[in-house]
Amino acid sequence: MAMKCPICEEIAHTRSSEYLSSQTKRSYMQCKNINCSCTFAVLESIAYIISRPTQEKEIKTETSIQDVKPKNLDRCLNKYGDNFQHKDRHAQ
Repeated sequence: MAMKCPICEEIAHTRSSEYLSSQTKRSYMQCKNINCSCTFAVLESIAYIISRPTQEKEIKTETSIQDVKPKNLDRCLNKYGDNFQHKDRHAQ
C-alpha cells in the first residue's frame, strides 16, 4: 500500500506492518522523498463488508487428494516407465 507523506505529500511506502487484531493492522510508512524521509504509522481496519460470500462461493476448508488430482495425470505418469523406481547408483 502507498500513501501520501503528511509533510511533503510525496509517495510513502510501507516498511513493515503488524496485525493488532484480526481486523486491524498497523503499518509503518516512510516517505520516498530523500530530502524528507518522514516516517509515520498508519492504522488500517475493516470499516464494513460490502458483499458476503454465498454458499457457492465459500472456500472448502478440507480437500482430499482426489479433489486436487489433475485430469490428465494418468496420461503423464508411467508413460516412459515407473517414475518412482529409483536405483542405487552406488550399490556394487
